[in-house]
Amino acid sequence: MNSRSDDALAPPLAVWGLAKSEPPQAGAFFEDLRDASVQIHSGTRIKLFTGVMPRAELVSLALTDHETDPTTTDLAKPLGSAFDLLASVDEDFFQSVANGIDTLVPVHLRKSSAISTPPTSITVPSFPLSSFFYRNALRHLAPAALNEKHSVAVLAENLLHESVHQQVNLIIIEQSGMTDGFSSATSPKIEIP
Repeated sequence: MNSRSDDALAPPLAVWGLAKSEPPQAGAFFEDLRDASVQIHSGTRIKLFTGVMPRAELVSLALTDHETDPTTTDLAKPLGSAFDLLASVDEDFFQSVANGIDTLVPVHLRKSSAISTPPTSITVPSFPLSSFFYRNALRHLAPAALNEKHSVAVLAENLLHESVHQQVNLIIIEQSGMTDGFSSATSPKIEIP
């Protein structure tokens, strides 16, 4: 996905389109989302969404307690630094991470939300190559590690985490990795400390 050409988005979205039920979010609004975004890392297509996602889109993604946060443009620099840190570890590793994330969407909890503590970041399988994140992604490593100060390293870890989710989602769709009749609602859960 992380190609320097303008067609870099086409192959992964084409793969998503081959799924039995094409995610509606991969259509027109996905392109609108990219148009309302600013590039945060040179040499990649990774962007920060700076617009407002319509409420109906958030509800369709089961993000009913959330709204986009267009006030987080100040996060472009730390996000770019976090990707620089990942690239400094290993270029192939960085390419792998960048292949799982195309657009970062900052969110916060709605005032009417019943959720008391926001999560750090969210990946929604039906919204490919995008990750939703909170400002606390600079300080919080789930489930319980919390830095006193903002940390580019913590942000890089959270970006890596969400990239892995996106890559697993794509593998599941590409390779039909689930057995017939699989349901995440009824399947056994694996406890990960």
